[in-house]
Amino acid sequence: MSSTVRQKRDASEMMTSSPAAAATTSQGRAAHKPSSSKSSLSSRQRGSLATLLSRPSPFANESGSLPIGEFEPSVGNTYALNYDMEVDESEQGILNGEAEGAVKLMKEAAILVIGAGGLGCEILKDLAMSCLVRRVVVMDLDTIDVTNLNRQFLFRQSDVGKSKAEVAASFIQNRCPWLQVEFYHGKIQDKDAQFYRLFNVVISGLDNIEARRWLNGMMHSLVQFDDDGDPLPETIIPLIDGGTEGFSGQARLILPRI
Repeated sequence: MSSTVRQKRDASEMMTSSPAAAATTSQGRAAHKPSSSKSSLSSRQRGSLATLLSRPSPFANESGSLPIGEFEPSVGNTYALNYDMEVDESEQGILNGEAEGAVKLMKEAAILVIGAGGLGCEILKDLAMSCLVRRVVVMDLDTIDVTNLNRQFLFRQSDVGKSKAEVAASFIQNRCPWLQVEFYHGKIQDKDAQFYRLFNVVISGLDNIEARRWLNGMMHSLVQFDDDGDPLPETIIPLIDGGTEGFSGQARLILPRI
């Protein structure tokens, strides 16, 4: 061993063993220790759409409540996005008729989500964070595979092999307790017309054409007609259909018989 290498080694050992070095190392570790302070926001505030829309933009050249700087909530919208959502008689004047009606309709609606895969996870998350919807039923035939975990964010490694509908419903229910989520693990064809009549809106995230055609036929069969042959509006249940393939996607609103 050369004298230069020996000197460097000795100097290193001295620095490591010195009290000053130990204190510096301890301070350095303490500086990197995660803070134990908790967020001042409640779980309901963290989970609300109002909180997300109120975040400051990370971009210096943008202003507004969204990063693109285009969304400015109106009085009605701000009220509707409040995570507490209890309408008091003394506060009715805050809402105009249109906003009040929309909030009431959303709170009373029963929504059926078909598919709890890549698109279904997003749909469930958006419904929960709207803080307007109160009841959702999710249906899916599949079980969770390890290949789903990179994009279906409601699932974890420990969920592999379990029902997608059950795990998704449990995750949303625990994270967003204001939303009642029920699940059904099975085929959409197993349910009859009476079941589908229970819902105000059906949102589809199916991954095959055959199931889409069956669901479209079912929703059309629910429509009833008056004596003049015109569809009765109260029997029309809107169907929102979406699909993805790679980086492409589409969504459409279907009003049966219209």
